[in-house]
Amino acid sequence: MNDIAQIRARFEARHVARLSPFMARNDIRYYLCGLCIEKAEQGCVYLITTDGHSMAVVYDATGTIEGTDRVVIAMSNELIAAAKRAKTIAGLAPQVLLTGKRVRIALDFECNGTGENFVQAGDSLVEGKFPNWRSVTPDFDKLKRGAFSGNEGVNAVYLARCAKLVDSKRFCGLSFWQAEPRKAVIIQIDAVPEMFVIIMPMMGDSDELQRNKFKHFIHLSKAPAEEALAESA
Repeated sequence: MNDIAQIRARFEARHVARLSPFMARNDIRYYLCGLCIEKAEQGCVYLITTDGHSMAVVYDATGTIEGTDRVVIAMSNELIAAAKRAKTIAGLAPQVLLTGKRVRIALDFECNGTGENFVQAGDSLVEGKFPNWRSVTPDFDKLKRGAFSGNEGVNAVYLARCAKLVDSKRFCGLSFWQAEPRKAVIIQIDAVPEMFVIIMPMMGDSDELQRNKFKHFIHLSKAPAEEALAESA
C-alpha cells in the first residue's frame, strides 16, 4: 500500500446510510465488511459496498482521495449510527474523513476535537482484495430497460434493501436495467440519482409452473369480463 500517512479521503456522511445495507456483516471475507473509496476518472470519488451477492455504488461529486487511488475503511456499527445522526451545520454537510488510519466524522479536515461528531476507534484501514465493481457492471450502452425475462427473478431481500434508502414518505421508484437475460441487473433508485445497485438474478420456476399458481384466481379474473358482456347485451 502507498505511504499510509499520506492517505486522505473525504466524502459526505449521508452516503453511509445508503451504502451500509449492502455491506457484508460478520463475513469471513473481512474486507467485505467495509467501504471502498475509489478515485473517479472525472474527479471526485466512487463509494462501494458489497456482500458478495449485491453491490451498491455511489458517486460523490464533492468527495476527494489523495495518496492512493483506492482504499477500504472499516464500517463499524458506531460509525454507521454516527453518520446517520450527523446534522448539516450552517449549510456544511458532515463528512466522513480519513487521515492515515484514522476515520472520523467532522465538517472538514481542520476540525480536531471541536466540531467532530465521531472518531472511530483503532486502525480503520482494511487490507484485502475488494471486488472490482467495474468487472461486474455491464456496459451501460448495452443496457435495456426492464429485467428478469424468462424463468428468472430476484431475491426479495435485495429489493428490501433498496427500500431502506429513502424516507417512507418519499417516492421510491425503482428502474431495472439488464444487458441480457441471466446477467447482472442494474437498479436505479429515483430518490438517489447518484447511486445504483447491482444484483444477480436467480432462477425461478418454469412459465408453466408459475402460471399454474394462478389457477385459484382464474374465476376472479373472468367474472368482470362476464359482467361487462352482460351489461353490453
